[in-house]
Amino acid sequence: MLTARLDASLDEETEEDLTALGAYWGAAEAQEIARIATTHTPTLRREDYDGRRIDQVELHPAYHALVNRSVAAGLMSSAWEEGEGTHQHRLRAATLFLTAGVERGHLTPVSATHAAVASLAYAPELEAELFPLVAARRYDRRPIPLEEKDGALITLAIQERDIDGERGSIRVRGELSAGGGVRISGEKTLVCAPGADMLLTLVRTADGPTAAMVPRFAPENADAILIDGLVDFAGLDAQAIATIRFDDARGRLIGEPGRGVQVLRDVRTLTQLDATVMAAGDVRAADARSTQQLRGRTLSGREL
Repeated sequence: MLTARLDASLDEETEEDLTALGAYWGAAEAQEIARIATTHTPTLRREDYDGRRIDQVELHPAYHALVNRSVAAGLMSSAWEEGEGTHQHRLRAATLFLTAGVERGHLTPVSATHAAVASLAYAPELEAELFPLVAARRYDRRPIPLEEKDGALITLAIQERDIDGERGSIRVRGELSAGGGVRISGEKTLVCAPGADMLLTLVRTADGPTAAMVPRFAPENADAILIDGLVDFAGLDAQAIATIRFDDARGRLIGEPGRGVQVLRDVRTLTQLDATVMAAGDVRAADARSTQQLRGRTLSGREL
């Protein structure tokens, strides 16, 4: 049914790739990896063995295995690589649909990275540095500076307590500095994958809401991005969702000061579209599982 819907977008090689992907996600191995990832929930490690604050989230290897496969499948970058945009977005959506039916918690930073690429159009220099790491299709989970990594994840730090971070009164403060820099202080909540390499955020400056990208593991931010705690979120058990605090963190301006809502408009739309596709994949998988359970069963002598 899925390949029939995509018939105009498929060539023989792509159809084979999607068939292989569907076979993997439908196999017992993938189901077991997803079960383990959702059973062993994230934990927050505040200090290292020497008592130094590190604020690192520890995740089960099963979670990392899921992310590794989704990154390698191009779910972060394939829609932005060279070629026909609509065609590539459709094929990526099909891949996302198949993957979400098994486990969607690990897809939140993958989806956020895909969406955040749209904001880089407003920061060409940063795009030249960051997009090759996104497009590398390599999952590098080491907590080290970006320039030392083989791949990169971007997460969204938009939401604030009791307000809509894009429309309400933004409390997180941003002070512009020389060379397109931003110094950021304040709290953001419901941040998925707080250990991602970059955090795309919205801050309040003298000019109005302003978008900024903050490198999580840059030396200058070693003690400036703190995780205050993890938040439970139904349906995303495998994923770490946190409240974080910027304490004079250093970020880079995305777009013009005061134009942050406009910069993030496409990012918001893309995350909403992904959420719809992932929900559809989840529903389809639930329907398939329930049908399988009912097939061949009888009640009062009649097949269900």
